[in-house]
Amino acid sequence: MKKKTLDPPKQGPQEIIATLKKVAAVAEELLSQVMTFAVPLTDDQRKTARRPHDAFFTEAPDFLRASASHPPLLAATGVDPQEVQGVLDADTELRPLVQVVEKLASLLSDTHTAWVDNAYDKVLEIYGVAKSLATRDGSLKDVVKPGSEMFAVHPAKPTPKT
Repeated sequence: MKKKTLDPPKQGPQEIIATLKKVAAVAEELLSQVMTFAVPLTDDQRKTARRPHDAFFTEAPDFLRASASHPPLLAATGVDPQEVQGVLDADTELRPLVQVVEKLASLLSDTHTAWVDNAYDKVLEIYGVAKSLATRDGSLKDVVKPGSEMFAVHPAKPTPKT
């Protein structure tokens, strides 16, 4: 069964790359702005951070309002319910942005995967034909040799240069 090939992009590669470079430049500028308030986590922090279910986000405001009317509770914890509510309000605005960025990252990753997969198929096709023709045309051996290394199941270790 022949693998389905991808439809070629409607733009040429140079136009696509130019557009992606513009997007990357904007993303870099936005990233520098985000870094002024972002909270980068270590891998361990990311693994152990709590991810509450939706009820937390709907119930926490009522809980915080109720706790605000009990000064001894606030004194014992040192927590300012209004400050916490401000963080939750900011997060409410942040979540849709995270979804957009995650979708963008996913689309770019999928595009990269599809392009490389398509290119791999084309190069493998050329290699297969060259290998077959090389039995009758010795000039194709310079094409077959790098192809055999590139498509080896277990690529040979590079030989040290002396």
